[in-house]
Amino acid sequence: MHIVNPKLNFTEKCSTSAIMKSRSAAGRFHPRHHRHAMTAIERQLELLSQYESRQEWDAAEALCLDLLSQYPRQVPLLVQAAAMARRRQASGVAEALLYRALAIDPLNTAAYLSLGMARYEQGDPDEAERYFRKALLVSRGEDEAGRHLGTLLNEQGRFLETVALLGVAQRRNPEATGITLCLADASYGAGRFAEAYPLYRSVLDRQPGNVNALISMGALCEHLDRLDEAWRHLIRARELAPGNPKVHLNLGGVCRRTLRLQEALDHYGAALALQPGYPTALWNICQIELLLGRYREGFRDFDSRFATSQPVRLRRTALPYWNGEPATGKRLLVQCEQAYGDTLQFARYIPQLAAGGMRIVLENHHAPLDTLLLSLEGVERMVSDGSGDAACDAVCPLLSLPRLLGTTLHTAPSMSPISPHRRQKGRPGRPGWPKTPI
Repeated sequence: MHIVNPKLNFTEKCSTSAIMKSRSAAGRFHPRHHRHAMTAIERQLELLSQYESRQEWDAAEALCLDLLSQYPRQVPLLVQAAAMARRRQASGVAEALLYRALAIDPLNTAAYLSLGMARYEQGDPDEAERYFRKALLVSRGEDEAGRHLGTLLNEQGRFLETVALLGVAQRRNPEATGITLCLADASYGAGRFAEAYPLYRSVLDRQPGNVNALISMGALCEHLDRLDEAWRHLIRARELAPGNPKVHLNLGGVCRRTLRLQEALDHYGAALALQPGYPTALWNICQIELLLGRYREGFRDFDSRFATSQPVRLRRTALPYWNGEPATGKRLLVQCEQAYGDTLQFARYIPQLAAGGMRIVLENHHAPLDTLLLSLEGVERMVSDGSGDAACDAVCPLLSLPRLLGTTLHTAPSMSPISPHRRQKGRPGRPGWPKTPI
């Protein structure tokens, strides 16, 4: 599945137009000579808007700070200055300005949103969520605050929370494309495909050039086996945003579904060229190389599975990672991963490790496989938690073994015969341990 849940793409609430339109008492300008001063301010704000539209950030920041020196209690200007400080990664300065704004106007939605964005950029999603929820509270359910919170929840995979949060808001204001798109992504992520499709359709009816909606609609149509429609949406997205790696990633997905494997590789390669090290593109390339029988190439970047948008998760350990170096007599902790089929298919590499003189402790979380895996040559004992760490010298995930052992199509080991007559090696700590082999 090629679900597109793009990184947070927050829109600055505190634009120059917001400064000019601010109605809060804290946000009004109070010049001495009202008529002439307002005209001068309006000219300066219009100039500030032009600087921003041309991305002339130095000039915009200088002008904003000059205005702020004249009107130090203008909350919209404080929020705008904080946004500029965030742009140059001066997070401490940004937060100080925002706290100043909230001291003047404790119910300012834009300040809470900007604080949430600042905390998100610092890698603190919990604090970002707290500030977004405060913005939602003080704004009494304003769509912009809901969209920011929903986008964050989507990125964390909390799709049903977003559906509950935004469903009413979207029905109340169906023309709010930001809310509709966020809700569509949540519905897709939650597996509610029949609900996601009309929501994406609604966004594209209003904004035919919305690239994120085109990409997500293409991914959804691929999932629904509407491959021709998926292709049309993704080709249009490529016309509008040829430098977007997600476009090529999803085009590769459609090609793979239609068995145009070389074309799929070309698209995944284009995604990698645009975003070097792109984990999902690397992972998809691995899958196709394996389908083509090119095992060495297919397993080369197999560890990218730990960094995709839906990563494989393993228990963290302080043990050093085994990189394939000779380790005769060393004890290696091999961590099983993913589902039953993966464990059974890749267990064939355990006897190969034992033949190289290694002693194996196998960490397995699929209890029904315990007796079967203990019958493999080389497995010294089994664990299901961290109890094997102290006795081991290094660790390796099970599905990384083909790369480390240099597997090719011609050297892949056949499935090791598992003798039902081998001596049972017990394992403490798991009740109901079977006394007869399966």
